[in-house]
Amino acid sequence: PAGGRDAPSLVALGRAHAATHLCAVPATLARVADAPGGRTWLHALAGGLTGGAPVSAALAGALAGSRLRIGYGQTEAAPGLALS
Repeated sequence: PAGGRDAPSLVALGRAHAATHLCAVPATLARVADAPGGRTWLHALAGGLTGGAPVSAALAGALAGSRLRIGYGQTEAAPGLALS
């Protein structure tokens, strides 16, 4: 309902539908990581990719140990997003 911008809703939807992968821009992942249970959900995913914008040191730390991968720019991220 919030156009994918409400992080707690994304976490709830991901859990409700047993999502295994997530591809999102860094701003969305940062919001999800800060949402209640968000970081745990991100680390439970089997994979995914973020790209299209720089990843902050804080977000890189939040994603460390997860199966999410970083493709910095739109050109670098596009093949991984297409394959995901």
